[in-house]
Amino acid sequence: MPTRLEERRLLAGDVQVVVIDRILNFIGDAESNLIEVSRQDDGSLLVTGDDTTINGSANAFTVTDSFQKISLFMRAGDDDVLLNGVQVSQNLSFYGDEGNGEEKGS
Repeated sequence: MPTRLEERRLLAGDVQVVVIDRILNFIGDAESNLIEVSRQDDGSLLVTGDDTTINGSANAFTVTDSFQKISLFMRAGDDDVLLNGVQVSQNLSFYGDEGNGEEKGS
């Protein structure tokens, strides 16, 4: 009897998430990305992707570092970013380029 291989699916793109100088940075790639950023009860942020990896992993990523600003540089592709319960003390910047004009944030 043949051995069954684990199921794998190809994800559309990747978003790098990193805190540098108290700025929470989201850096997309040329693919279409959909991410959701949700405030957790302990104050951390949970970043998940829908057909998008986070920092090269299909697993959710938890942000525990403190930050004052959020910078979303999603690059090309048609990108969606959902922010749930996220508060920013200074500012939020969203940049996108060369997609089909359908960069969205909510």
